Amino acid sequence: MLEKKVQEIRSVVLDGISIQEGLNEETKKIASKQKVPGFRLGMVPLDILFGMYRENIVSSVLDRVLKEKIKELPEYQEAFRYSVDFDESVQVEMGVPSDISAQVTFAYSSHFSEIEWSEFALPVLDDDISPENVHTFVGRYLKQFNRSEPLDVPRPSELGDTLRLRITIKSDGQERTSVLNVLLSSENFPEDAGIEDFIGIESGHTISQRVKVPKSFSQVPLAGKKVNFSLVVEEVRRTVACEMDDDSAKYVVGCTLETLLDRAKLLLKKFVQKLSYEVQKNCLEVKIFNIKDVPVSDMLRKHRELELRKEYTGNSAFENLVPKDQQSGWFGEIAQGILLTEMFIKDYCSKHPEACEYSSQDVVNFLENLGNSKGVSPDQLVRKYLKDRNFHVSVNDAIRYEKVIRDIIGRCALQDPKDVVSSLWKEASLNQKKYAELFGKFLEDVSVSDYIQKISLKEVDLRGAPDARSKDIIENDEAVDQGEMSESSKPEQETNSLQKEDVLQTDQENSQK
Repeated sequence: MLEKKVQEIRSVVLDGISIQEGLNEETKKIASKQKVPGFRLGMVPLDILFGMYRENIVSSVLDRVLKEKIKELPEYQEAFRYSVDFDESVQVEMGVPSDISAQVTFAYSSHFSEIEWSEFALPVLDDDISPENVHTFVGRYLKQFNRSEPLDVPRPSELGDTLRLRITIKSDGQERTSVLNVLLSSENFPEDAGIEDFIGIESGHTISQRVKVPKSFSQVPLAGKKVNFSLVVEEVRRTVACEMDDDSAKYVVGCTLETLLDRAKLLLKKFVQKLSYEVQKNCLEVKIFNIKDVPVSDMLRKHRELELRKEYTGNSAFENLVPKDQQSGWFGEIAQGILLTEMFIKDYCSKHPEACEYSSQDVVNFLENLGNSKGVSPDQLVRKYLKDRNFHVSVNDAIRYEKVIRDIIGRCALQDPKDVVSSLWKEASLNQKKYAELFGKFLEDVSVSDYIQKISLKEVDLRGAPDARSKDIIENDEAVDQGEMSESSKPEQETNSLQKEDVLQTDQENSQK
């Protein structure tokens, strides 16, 4: 490794007159804004204000004067970081100009010799996917879903059938309609609307009642109002478990089985490539982290070690992982590894600037991924990126880090995974993604999903005959007046399991779009 200074100490003298000018200026700023009992605004004697806010004023002024002085030193331009130590006996008084001496410790980045990355072997996983693995994968995937077929002869509904329902809500001229399929499954059917209420219903069956939309749905225009709720069974369909055939592939994905198998093979190849890249990245990170023969500034190491101690001391998980008698050495070792990694990235970027270039789109993508992983709005992170300098720097460092790692892996002449093709196969978590996609299509009018799906069916007589409609409405009004207000205070009990993904299946037309 190259020999180069990692730390040096310089003495500086802060001019007493400059300090006094700064004290006067800072105190006058406070006088123009701070009210003091017995004085008009701006008329408080400066010596009184200085005595009241002495610590803050002195700290601010010394910091400003010190920065101006240090910027004059050539070491400032080269240093990675610096720290300042004042004589403990230093006293700063207003009106008493005196020079102040300080010692500035400059810490420099470590320098690394050029590594022949082409000779550095990284492991690569085999991405040759056998037809048997593809068929097994697709078969397991399709078996998660059920499709529905028209009945040869119309008949009443039975256990295992799928009902196509049209739900309509009317109030004061407003009308909202939703069409959805309900699988009559004894394992997953809602407790507040027993499955027996749906068994034996025929196509064309209609009910209409008056119910109250809970006030807890504050985002809904009809929240708290009584509405006319109608439900029509448009069709009874037979439910069939999806298998390895074209009909199932077309229902679940909207393509032929052959195309589905091709997509699945592509997905598995890309997934193995991604895993291979993660293995390469981990191997590379360990190599960089374990660089031992590069000198590091004592100041930087102690500073980072102190940060680690603050973060982990008292953490039960950490203390269970690292015995107390080993913690002292652990902090020092990890602090040095982290510093060397940071310095290596900086050194690599200086030697290969083209590898570390990034655009505003890279920043946006990083913040979006970070927001998704943390459950935070990307817009909120963008605002923080623009306002918070520390966060701004940490994001830029993280982006450069990924750029450097990717560039090194590329220099090793080994595969670098391409982006997965733009299709429904983009995520490895196929189950969750497909269910989310289906759930988004459950309702034709998404804006009414919250209250159509969550309205409690306890007050709805699913077996009500059409000719008894008026009687149902009157009786239900009384039930609403007596019980709905107490129900509206318990939103967790109002959830209609028509919302549950395991109970609902999207209609075939939407699933093929």
